[in-house]
Amino acid sequence: MFNLIRGIDVAVLVTAPLVLNWPPIVSAIIAMIAFMVLRSGGINQQELMEKSEEQRKELAAQKEAARGGGGRTRPKQVISRSGTPARTRPPLRK
Repeated sequence: MFNLIRGIDVAVLVTAPLVLNWPPIVSAIIAMIAFMVLRSGGINQQELMEKSEEQRKELAAQKEAARGGGGRTRPKQVISRSGTPARTRPPLRK
């Protein structure tokens, strides 16, 4: 997904000077600068994936701690009704 977005951004960046009637050399210079920046490793996808996995683990640990932590379960609360429930409508007859 990042490669697709990055490709569209570079295409717009390189063609914008041509749309604005600037000399084609400006587009060529912008293209070379974009190429060098992208090749220098500005975005390391492996590093981003590792950080994302680490954040997921931290979030799961925080959720577990918020639920009671350590797998402990709270005893269930039982509520009993006194009497029979009231009917809201009469039963259907054939």
